[in-house]
Amino acid sequence: MKASMILFASILTTVVNAGSALIPARTVQIDHDFSFHAFPRFSNGYVVAYDRNDVSIMEWDREGKSLFSIPLSIPEASHLIIADITAAPDGTVVVSASATTAESRVAALLIWIEKSGSVRKVVRTSPYSARRVLFTPDGNLWTVGRVHDDQYNTVRGADLMRRYDPQGKLLGTAVPHASFAPGVEVPAADSFLTSNGSEVALYCGTTQELVELSAANGAIVRYAKNQTSAGTEPLGVALTSSGDLLISARSPNGIALSRVDRASGTIEDVDTIATRQAPLRPTFLIGTDGDSLVYYAKSPAHIMWITLSR
Repeated sequence: MKASMILFASILTTVVNAGSALIPARTVQIDHDFSFHAFPRFSNGYVVAYDRNDVSIMEWDREGKSLFSIPLSIPEASHLIIADITAAPDGTVVVSASATTAESRVAALLIWIEKSGSVRKVVRTSPYSARRVLFTPDGNLWTVGRVHDDQYNTVRGADLMRRYDPQGKLLGTAVPHASFAPGVEVPAADSFLTSNGSEVALYCGTTQELVELSAANGAIVRYAKNQTSAGTEPLGVALTSSGDLLISARSPNGIALSRVDRASGTIEDVDTIATRQAPLRPTFLIGTDGDSLVYYAKSPAHIMWITLSR
């Protein structure tokens, strides 16, 4: 899966597109109001979530029907910390987590869970730990994380991304840590993964870079984005089936959705939460479904499919 990397020397500029608008297409109620320590995702037709407070995981189908809501436990693990969650096209869920035993041994894990809620497989990945996980429509699992040494220092010579087959077999690695600027200790710490089936995109919030990979041949292109304002916090990334690449981020001016224009080398702001009309406020980008963006909104909890006009 390794491939050469093309680094765009020019920094993407930001423009405002006043003609775009978010158009609600579909809404589904969810029987769970996520708190600040619960994190929903939309993946391959399923809504999945984990709760760091009680170490539980949940899954719903695209109609909002609950498939399971269970506490997550692993034999011999006295403590679990969940990092991320994703769902495969068949409803299988994978959770990335770190587990601690009663003897204080720590291991990084990928946990495969059936749609029934039962644990199917646990794959130990240490010294690699996955910060983000994403199933693509072909059933392969992509991750971004870091490799550490015996003192838990980051190994800069290792790759950040790994790809596993549906059974958990490692297929390959990509994106060298050393390709990021020195001083960036953990590029995956503030990152997001997204895919439209043919491509996979990694957004690194720390460096504000997009790394785009072909799911078929592993070719990589990196886009660099300038920081438009201090305190920008990425909230989600979306890659649609038509090839639109969008970033949702919080800044001092509010939450904005921006589109990466590959042809012109610009990032255009296409939406800000301050200008939205009800029922679009407040909403958070949690995934894509074809050309639709999938948002989560609270009170009451619901999932919204939204199209982006031009």
